[in-house]
Amino acid sequence: EWLMNRLKTIGLKPINNVVDVTNYVLHELGQPLHAFDLSQIDGREIRVRKPKKGTRFVSLDEEEIELTGEDLMICNASSPMCMAGILGGIDSGVTSHTRAIFLESAWFDPKTIRMSSNNHGIKTDASFRFERGADPEMTLIALKRAALMIKEVAGGTISSEIIDVYQIKKEAIELKFYYQTLNRLAGKVIPREEVISILSDLDFVIQSESDDFLILTLPRYRVDVTREADVVEEVMRIYGYNNIELPDRLFSSIVLSPKPDKEKLQNVVSDMLSSKGFYEIMNNSLSKGSYYDGNGYDPSSSVSLLNPLSQDLNILRQSLLFGGLETIAYNQNRKTQDMRLYEFGNVYRLRKQSERQQSNALENYQEQAVLSLFVTGKRSPETWSEKDDVVSFYDIRSAINNILERLGFNIRFFEIATNEHDPVYTYKQVMLHHGKSVISLGLLSKQLSKQFDIKQEVYFAEVEWEYLISQLDKIPFRYEEISRFPEVRRDLALLIDERVPFSSIESLAFETEKQLLKKVSLFDIFQDQKLGDGKKSYAISFILQDRDKTLTDKEIDAIMENLAQAFKTKLQATIR
Repeated sequence: EWLMNRLKTIGLKPINNVVDVTNYVLHELGQPLHAFDLSQIDGREIRVRKPKKGTRFVSLDEEEIELTGEDLMICNASSPMCMAGILGGIDSGVTSHTRAIFLESAWFDPKTIRMSSNNHGIKTDASFRFERGADPEMTLIALKRAALMIKEVAGGTISSEIIDVYQIKKEAIELKFYYQTLNRLAGKVIPREEVISILSDLDFVIQSESDDFLILTLPRYRVDVTREADVVEEVMRIYGYNNIELPDRLFSSIVLSPKPDKEKLQNVVSDMLSSKGFYEIMNNSLSKGSYYDGNGYDPSSSVSLLNPLSQDLNILRQSLLFGGLETIAYNQNRKTQDMRLYEFGNVYRLRKQSERQQSNALENYQEQAVLSLFVTGKRSPETWSEKDDVVSFYDIRSAINNILERLGFNIRFFEIATNEHDPVYTYKQVMLHHGKSVISLGLLSKQLSKQFDIKQEVYFAEVEWEYLISQLDKIPFRYEEISRFPEVRRDLALLIDERVPFSSIESLAFETEKQLLKKVSLFDIFQDQKLGDGKKSYAISFILQDRDKTLTDKEIDAIMENLAQAFKTKLQATIR
């Protein structure tokens, strides 16, 4: 009863008096044991070997295991009885009918046990200890301890001498332990008498000592201590890290890294988006290959898995789009309609056949960090004081602008291209930086939303995050004193062709007035048949400022006249 109670206190279920003894000794001394029913050992022989591949073995759990050919097994004259250091077999285990046992205590190579345990997905208390290294000197002690306990709790009689097969004896490790190394790593000079006392208490045998070092023999059971640095750790563990005082002065060289801190910048943007009502999502990098058929992606660029868990997770994602749509659909099915989401993640592509290399297979794969944003539903929660507006393209464009400005980019240096014939988008804008497409955003097509059973409009943006980070060290940072002279605002109403975007007006304005023009804003758009077919009216404000003096009406009128003339000439605009 005492044995059963002790096993229960550590969460083990008592089985029978013999097996309970082996489990008790395992947790008492850290040495796994195994008891075989002697009558089930065919030929009264024990052979430790690796049966050929495909051999069948039935475990104590009645699970049939197919051996790999590299599994170390404890066998009798004809068949395997136990997976060495891991799990016993059903035929040779101790039961209520057992009258005689064969008790085994062994040391196994950690690499062999770990390989078999991982190959078969079997984790046991025994494998846990053998994988991390057991003490070979403990096998005999544990065997004797178990034999005496079995005599006590099962009325057993020891009927044979101990058979000890130890062909290559494992010698204890000897090493030089320098005081200088200890003091350097600890950051403090620890008294030598205290060091010797700690090592002796930890069973380190001091073979000899000098003014500079000790010759130590390491205890065999400390399989994790093999180097001088490990011994330093043992001394520090007992001495106490909290006993290392901080110096009054810290001496350190300052190293300025030219590369931006990716993680820090990601956190900065994450904090900003979260403060604006966005929620971060994280989706699986594995995706469904069928998503990329007929949705504007090249299926041949997908990185396929050789042994996928299912057809829903058979490739690595090319885009964060479909994971985000799955998230939106999941939330909408649970009555959450209004969402602002963002995700940082990697996408993966296989290079085109013509670009692939034979010499380096890894170069044929591309991994890229991107940022995606999703906006859908109402602009703000339903309340009596706010209009019940739904989100629009300008909500996601505003979020993109905020990200670029937070990173330090000047939005004016991004070119805007419009693409209305894209299989993914109903309406799409592409933002280019130095001619490279780095951001795409727009309204997703109804066909794509319908594929995920999403019944409302979804706006999506995808940012080549890796490219933006690579450009940050090229952005010059300038600091200016706040001007003591006032800003001046002037407005213009322009009648222009409906195909002319505001970005063209903004760029032209800054090209025309490079010195005093500070800001250009669009504050109203008006379209009506009275204006003429294909026409629209833009109401635009211009902020002017001179840092050295107050602008006069004459100077302001001259600037506005130049701007109006530029709009008339280059954009065929009419000043209203």
